[in-house]
Amino acid sequence: MKNIIITILLIIISFNLYAQEFAKNMTEAKSSYSSGNLSDARFAMEQMLHDIDMEIGKQILLLLPEKVNGLTANAKNDNVNGMASGFASGLYVSRTYGVENKTASIDIINNSPMINSINAMLSLPFIGRSSDANQKVVKVQGYK
Repeated sequence: MKNIIITILLIIISFNLYAQEFAKNMTEAKSSYSSGNLSDARFAMEQMLHDIDMEIGKQILLLLPEKVNGLTANAKNDNVNGMASGFASGLYVSRTYGVENKTASIDIINNSPMINSINAMLSLPFIGRSSDANQKVVKVQGYK
């Protein structure tokens, strides 16, 4: 119960801090747009997208388990990165578990045009469905 209360308080605090930065970027985007400076308006909106990606990544880390198959999470090595422009745009969340020779990692990538194009190629029947016996298709909550 104590962990749930602490988590809720951290979420509320992070939303308040996030809202201040988001509001500042929104005001800057509106003022730049109304003055005809479209380049600065676009930059401010890209910053807002970056802020949103970072907040989503932090929320995802809160949902990840502290232990996986007996391996403890290395919270100090957690990585959240949100890039809002270029071919590498999107959200990247990483968490590692375990120590030394027995480790596991979870990497989550979302909204990346580069990854989406690779995924489209891999979904082609003659590329993605090779006869490699070591490949597995896994479903998580109905998604392949």
